[in-house]
Amino acid sequence: MIYELYDQSIDEVEAWTDKLWGRCCTEADMRFTEFLGFNIDVSKDNDQYPLTNATDNLFSTAFVFDKSPQAFFTITFNGKSNMYGRLKNQTGNDLIQETDTIQSSFALSIVNGYAKSEKTFSENARIKTVELWLNGVHMCNTVLIDSPKIQIINGNFSFFKNDVVEIVPVDFYPGSKYEDVCISAFQLSLGYGAHKELDKLSKHWEF
Repeated sequence: MIYELYDQSIDEVEAWTDKLWGRCCTEADMRFTEFLGFNIDVSKDNDQYPLTNATDNLFSTAFVFDKSPQAFFTITFNGKSNMYGRLKNQTGNDLIQETDTIQSSFALSIVNGYAKSEKTFSENARIKTVELWLNGVHMCNTVLIDSPKIQIINGNFSFFKNDVVEIVPVDFYPGSKYEDVCISAFQLSLGYGAHKELDKLSKHWEF
């Protein structure tokens, strides 16, 4: 069962996935793009079930929000990491230009719903449809399946260094008991979703 794999008792390293947080265990052979990632913010946070629950490395915690007033998520590029000293005093932002493509097609992985257990998943609401906005312009809508498995929010547009993407939930799968909407995990690492040309910047690394 997927819920058993997500269970909090499993060692956190075993719960990692390159679809969300990048490879684990060693950075010795990691590519440049595996150190790059997203910043994710929300228009209204929750003190009891905050957004950090969806950006930690546990699948059994969840960010919870109300359908009204409408919440939305802001996605930007995070190039501030110094890559464990691989770039000396530089960061990814220092090497990546405004015209460099971060993703040729925007993609962000998500674990929809409260994936702690089958009970928490079914009792709480999940996202069904999101609008994707790029720099204030509506680009497309994406429909998510009603599943606790990792899935991808795809956008039909390229993503660049200074872009701002807004993800706006507009339709929901109802919970059997609660109206709260839950998200268990958001992707942080760009991983293999990054444009392959960015890895050529690894020539700047110091070993």
